[in-house]
Amino acid sequence: MIYDAILVVSFGGPEARADVIPFLENVLRGRNVPRERMLAVAEHYYHFDGKSPINQQTRDLIAALEVELEKHGPHLPIYWGNRNWHPMLADTLRQMKSDGIRHALAFVTSAYSSYSACRQYREDIARARAEVGDGAPAVDKVRAFFNHPGFLDAVEDRVREALDAVPQNLRGNVQVVYTAHSIPTSMAESSDYARQLEEVRRIVSERLGITNHALAADRLREIGNYESCPRVSEPQRGAWAALAGAGCAGSSARGEVAWIGRRGGAGADWIYIRSHGSAL
Repeated sequence: MIYDAILVVSFGGPEARADVIPFLENVLRGRNVPRERMLAVAEHYYHFDGKSPINQQTRDLIAALEVELEKHGPHLPIYWGNRNWHPMLADTLRQMKSDGIRHALAFVTSAYSSYSACRQYREDIARARAEVGDGAPAVDKVRAFFNHPGFLDAVEDRVREALDAVPQNLRGNVQVVYTAHSIPTSMAESSDYARQLEEVRRIVSERLGITNHALAADRLREIGNYESCPRVSEPQRGAWAALAGAGCAGSSARGEVAWIGRRGGAGADWIYIRSHGSAL
């Protein structure tokens, strides 16, 4: 197949306080979610002045990809369209049509397989093409990349950096906890999402010789806080360490690593890798 463009497709996120409610209305359109719940979620964004990091991460990803294509080819233009916020996918396809693009290869910034992370993006692309109408470029989506060597290398690098930040005399009391974006249990049960995350956990731990590791859901069951799984807002007392964000492209590879130190009392020493993503 011959492609004449690359299309980066992402979730999208607000970039100012005024964007938050319209963005959430896009996310929740067609879903029976009480407005009070939406307003509660909005507060997560307002805590960061209404700005999600995901759009800037996508810009950074595109800039890095442009450098790689310039060096190694193929020399193709890169377009960017989001599911829920500007630049919207349909607007991007409309511009591609105007530019004469006929067949694009789509990279979706979500590593794992589930309805929202894979199939829904296929539906988004089909809906956007239908909106553009005749002459809309054909779009093929690349596979889920959870086990692609480049992604695994990125996760491995981030975990290694985090472990290296732990003082040498404390490394014997470190546990690595792997997490990804939370999805509904019903969605996880109907997809390979959890199995794929488990595979990343196994491969990265084997590469780094880590024997004390867990998935976030398993760790929260142990400490009796499963209701918040897999979102972890505060480290719990116990044998914690690295919270290895193994989620979307631009998250684990670009997350923030912070050595936090000892949580008081008898708690273990731990570190935290914050993988950027939406607050929803």
